[in-house]
Amino acid sequence: MTTVRHFRGRCSRLALLALMACGAASCVPPRGAGVEAADAGGLAPAAVAGCYALVLTHWVTADGRLHPAPELPAAILLDSAVLPDRFSTTGRPVRVLAPAPGADPAGRIAAIYRSMQWITAGRDSVVAVFTHELGGVAIVFRAGGDSLTGTARRISDVLGVEQPIAAAVARRTPCAADDSRGR
Repeated sequence: MTTVRHFRGRCSRLALLALMACGAASCVPPRGAGVEAADAGGLAPAAVAGCYALVLTHWVTADGRLHPAPELPAAILLDSAVLPDRFSTTGRPVRVLAPAPGADPAGRIAAIYRSMQWITAGRDSVVAVFTHELGGVAIVFRAGGDSLTGTARRISDVLGVEQPIAAAVARRTPCAADDSRGR
């Protein structure tokens, strides 16, 4: 039980760290605000929920050094379902992020990232966070038409280590039927 509590706490801290590192913390409403209040005046989650093909450029640090790319799904699903309050460290409604149906048939992404979630931030932004025990990836997107564009950043609980970034583009695609559940 202590391990589970420690793991949840670490993922919550990493998600909060990702939001702060990506500049989304200033968009957070007061703790305890309901789902309607938290989304009021900002980007409507229903406007961006759906499936997207995800493309990222090379991962580089500020000095131009290339880094290996983390394994991320080629397509993602921004689900409109809200996770239980315990997943939010900010009071903002946190929604389900998952590989799009058919994008992770072997379950590798789900095995790597123990927590995948997204939030709207401000009037036109979406923050998607993939975390595992020691780090993860945070992507801050700006919504525009049927695409989301932005920057992906590795996150880590190791301080003082420069984390690489990559440009990210997500283009809306139809959600395929998930035929892997019946197998």
